[in-house]
Amino acid sequence: MKPYTYLIIFLGAIIATGCAKDLNQQPISSLTTQNFYLQPADFTQGLNAVYNSLRTYPDRILNLSETRSDNLYAVSDGGVRDWEGINSFHKTIAGNPYVIEAWNTDFIGIYRANEFLLALQNRGSIITDEALRKRYEAEAKFLRAFYYFDLVKIFGRVPVTEKAVSPEEARQLQRSEVSKVYELILQDLQFAADNLPEAYAAADKGRATKFAAKGILALVHLMRSAPTYDIKGPGLGLNEYSQALALLNEIVASGNIPSLHLFPISSLTPMRTIVK
Repeated sequence: MKPYTYLIIFLGAIIATGCAKDLNQQPISSLTTQNFYLQPADFTQGLNAVYNSLRTYPDRILNLSETRSDNLYAVSDGGVRDWEGINSFHKTIAGNPYVIEAWNTDFIGIYRANEFLLALQNRGSIITDEALRKRYEAEAKFLRAFYYFDLVKIFGRVPVTEKAVSPEEARQLQRSEVSKVYELILQDLQFAADNLPEAYAAADKGRATKFAAKGILALVHLMRSAPTYDIKGPGLGLNEYSQALALLNEIVASGNIPSLHLFPISSLTPMRTIVK
C-alpha cells in the first residue's frame, strides 16, 4: 500500500499548490484603478467617467433650485410629492430623495476625480504629450471644483478631501468650514483656467474650457459675496463683486462665452443648510 500512499500525498500536494495559485489570480474581467490605466486612451475613458456625474445636474437645478424660486408653483393636492418639502423650505428634508441624490452624485464625481488625478500622478508618464497630460489634470480639477461648488451651495459645510478614500475613511471625515471648501474650489478653478484650452476640435466639444473655468470662478465670487444669513451656508459676505465682474468682462471680450445657462439666477440664492 505504500506506493499508493506516496501517490496520494504527491497528488494532494500538487492540487493544494495549484489551487493556491489559481485563487490568487486577478480575474481578467475585473478592472480596477490599479490595473486599468495601461495606455493613453485609458485616461480619456477615466476622465469621461468623471464627467458622467454631470448627467443629473440639470434635473438637480430644477429640483433644488428652481423649485424654491418664484419661477415655479411647485405644489400638489396631497402635499406628499418629494418636491413639497423643498418648495416649502422644510427643515427636516435630509432624507428627501432629491437631497440624497445631490449628496451622493456630487461625491461620486469627486471620488472619481480624485482617483483619476492619482492615476495621472502615478501612471501619467505613458502620456507623452505634456500639454495633453496637463489638460487632463485641469479638466479633472475643474470637475472636482464644480462638484464641490454644487455641494457648498446646497449643504454649506461638507467634508473635503483631495484623495480617494475608502468607505471606512469617509465615515471619519468631518465637515469642513465653508471657507475651507472654497479654498479647494478656488485652487482647482484657477489651475483649470490657467491650463485649459479656449476651445476644442469637434470630437471634444463639450469639455471644460478656459472660459468655462473663469465663468464658474466668477459665480464662486458672487456666491462668496452673498450674505451669511447666520446659517453656515455658502454666503460669506466677502464683497467680491469686482473679481466676478473682471472675469465676466474678460469672457465677454474674448467672444468665447461658455454655456452659463445651467446656472439660473435662483441657483445663486443660498439654500438652507441641510444636515445629513
